[in-house]
Amino acid sequence: MINLLPKDGIAIVRGWYKARLIVVCLILIFTIILSSCVLLLPSIFVLYARQEAALDNLSIARARPVSKEADNLEDLARESNAKIKLLSGEATSSPMFTVVVEHVLSYKTSALNIRYIGRTLDRVTIHGIAKTRTSLLSFIKALEDDSMFGEIVSPISNLISNTDIDFSVDFKIL
Repeated sequence: MINLLPKDGIAIVRGWYKARLIVVCLILIFTIILSSCVLLLPSIFVLYARQEAALDNLSIARARPVSKEADNLEDLARESNAKIKLLSGEATSSPMFTVVVEHVLSYKTSALNIRYIGRTLDRVTIHGIAKTRTSLLSFIKALEDDSMFGEIVSPISNLISNTDIDFSVDFKIL
């Protein structure tokens, strides 16, 4: 079949078609969103009611004297356990961290700048900057000679530079 419309007319008809198609798609999307909201409303109301009931039950349970006594007993048990550990010496099987830090800092010279001292269970890690290699080596040697520390690990990368050395030392607390 031959199309007898001029090219401008064809463009106008296609524009109307596209506009109608867009309107139909928008109406369809709006209808889907509206129907999904309507279908989800009962579920939302049920969830809200369950939340309110759970919060009410929780407040009632907290108000019971048994619950308050349990909290007090739990605190008392924690305090007693801490005192027993302190008296039995379990907590002090290794030196306190402040003692270790003070001991390490006693070997620090003005040529060393310590930026970080960290501790795991029985190991200590020190990061810092040494002005010279000899000051770093004397610090490591002092740590090795101390009977409080053992298994001192200083990576070889600490000794590459002669000045302004970014160092890391790891050792075990004996």
